[in-house]
Amino acid sequence: MSKERRSTKKITINDVAKIAGIGVGTISRVLNDAPHVKESTRRKVLNAIEDLNYTTHYAARTLSNGKTYLVGIVAPIFIRPFFFEVLRGIESIISTTSYDMTLFNLENDESKNRFFKRLPIRGRVDGLILISLYPSEKERRALLNLEIPVVLVDSFHPDFYSISVDNELGGFLATEYLINLGYKEIFHINEHLERPPFGFAVGSLRLKGYKKALSLYNLPFKEKNVVYTLTTKDGGRKAGEMMLERERIPSAIFAISDLQAIGLLDYFKERNVKLPEDFSLVGYDDLELAQYLELTTVSQPIFQMGQLGALNLLDLIQGNTPSTRNISLQPQLKERKSCRRTKLWNF
Repeated sequence: MSKERRSTKKITINDVAKIAGIGVGTISRVLNDAPHVKESTRRKVLNAIEDLNYTTHYAARTLSNGKTYLVGIVAPIFIRPFFFEVLRGIESIISTTSYDMTLFNLENDESKNRFFKRLPIRGRVDGLILISLYPSEKERRALLNLEIPVVLVDSFHPDFYSISVDNELGGFLATEYLINLGYKEIFHINEHLERPPFGFAVGSLRLKGYKKALSLYNLPFKEKNVVYTLTTKDGGRKAGEMMLERERIPSAIFAISDLQAIGLLDYFKERNVKLPEDFSLVGYDDLELAQYLELTTVSQPIFQMGQLGALNLLDLIQGNTPSTRNISLQPQLKERKSCRRTKLWNF
């Protein structure tokens, strides 16, 4: 297809990704002049952009009415399954409009601080979606000063429109389920709460739900039964190691992420500890891998969160007011084969 013919159709970042044979996230990193991109990769992207006349198309749209027709997506570590699913939800809405997405991947607190210090988005996007990020007071002021719509997904702040899930309820559901199976002592794997990643500690809310369930059934909360680690497979393996150092294998465990639960399962399996014969395990998120492993888990409407975030942002960009400022979705427990009933006690 000739360049002239291509220029008559709407060129999107997805077209660039297809021609370059590279993911949309990498295309966005090149467009935003991000560091740590291989020169060979950057050259492929630039060649595809030139071939499709993408930059000219983008500039023409911007000059015609003052809009960029871009929405910025800001999130920590896009490669994690949770964030990928949220992005799928966002993309399912954005792809039906004249807008494209540009991605800002925050790998750690340092990159987050650098992003908010520079805020390299003024005049480059028409709105922002922040995923799993809780803005500090300084960041809140910076975002408001941009004077563009901002929507939080998997987070909450009274000054912004937000889409989140009732994490306290999720922690309660997981713990109550294990209690109703007959377990009196339930171990818990959480995240590092003294310095939550990117300022938003879902772990503290899920821990609150865990404690609430114990209290409701007159079971004592024991700090020694809680392990704090990363919400990754390696974090789950570390939790298993710490549990075995403390005492015998726990009979019931609730982890605040499926990745932790899967890492723990791998660690125990290497030591011939079987599930659910030797212990019962509940995760959180309902990732595709959790379904494959028959892991009982708390399911979050992750895809729906992304969709609602995109819909609210588009409403705000178009000057409309979303019907609800802060949407709180309900988690559900998905019962599978990673738990078994015990006869330790009867109600």
